[in-house]
Amino acid sequence: MKRRAIIDIALVLLLIVVFVTGVLLLNAPSGRIAKASDWNVLGLSKEGLESLHWYAGVLFTLVAVLHLAINWKTFKALLLAR
Repeated sequence: MKRRAIIDIALVLLLIVVFVTGVLLLNAPSGRIAKASDWNVLGLSKEGLESLHWYAGVLFTLVAVLHLAINWKTFKALLLAR
């Protein structure tokens, strides 16, 4: 598989993970209530979900920068064409 395709697929998958964990965290109970009720979703506690969200977000950012670097010529041409 081409390098660009792998990066594009990784970006989409990471975006889905960040989006889903963000929605779950938005609807999660506050920290004290989550701990007291032993709240978890998808087998993760609220802290685990926060960690997954954070690491996926960082990885998404790094892969997005890599994507931009690999496609810089195309990106630059599109910007200059307008």
